[in-house]
Amino acid sequence: MFSFFGVVHSASPDGAMYLPWDLQGLARQVPYQFAAAYLVLAVLFLLPVLLAVAVAVSGGPSGGDCLRGAPNRSDPHCTT
Repeated sequence: MFSFFGVVHSASPDGAMYLPWDLQGLARQVPYQFAAAYLVLAVLFLLPVLLAVAVAVSGGPSGGDCLRGAPNRSDPHCTT
């Protein structure tokens, strides 16, 4: 959010804050590029967390403990 208005990564040559729609030329694209990049990065960081929560809520895979090295005695497929 801060990069969109020039607080961080200002697209203005003098480093000032701005409204993205007031910029001219190629500088007008920079806030949108930074915002898109930060959005993609946020999705990449949140996706594993959301997937882990979904697996936990659904009961998880039956062999999950096998992957951590702790045998699941109730699962006949887990023999480690």
